[in-house]
Amino acid sequence: MPVQTKMRLVFGVMVILLFTWTGWQALGFAQLALYLPLAMSGLGVVVGVITVATDLMNWKRQGLVASADVPETAAMHGAEEREIAIREGGIDPSAEDTPEDPHAIALRSLAMMLWILGYVLLIWLVGIVAASAIFLFVFLRLIARASWRVPVIGTLVVLS
Repeated sequence: MPVQTKMRLVFGVMVILLFTWTGWQALGFAQLALYLPLAMSGLGVVVGVITVATDLMNWKRQGLVASADVPETAAMHGAEEREIAIREGGIDPSAEDTPEDPHAIALRSLAMMLWILGYVLLIWLVGIVAASAIFLFVFLRLIARASWRVPVIGTLVVLS
């Protein structure tokens, strides 16, 4: 199984576990206060299950098409898909065709998981409104590399 597929599966399982936990926690709320968190948790679990199922089906399909004992077939299959996508305008013919380094993909996936975990921790420490404002500012400034104006305006919108 490719590293990227493993990381996607781990992320999907983490989403399922996180939303299952939030749903379980919501069961302890007062009757009127539990509906929204429970609904959001349910939706999160459904999306996580769909994501994991889709990733597993794609991996299985790719495994059937590109098994280790027939590398030529896999190479031809990829070339045919690319040619069809170019013809249909789905991809740019001048785009790079080299696969990404699996280690870089794994690091990028891990970084995104840590950002999400940091946001959840920040919510726990300072509350959702302050955490959202802080997270938005830091994320836009560090990851999106936005100018100072965009994070400041975004933070003010979140706080208003």
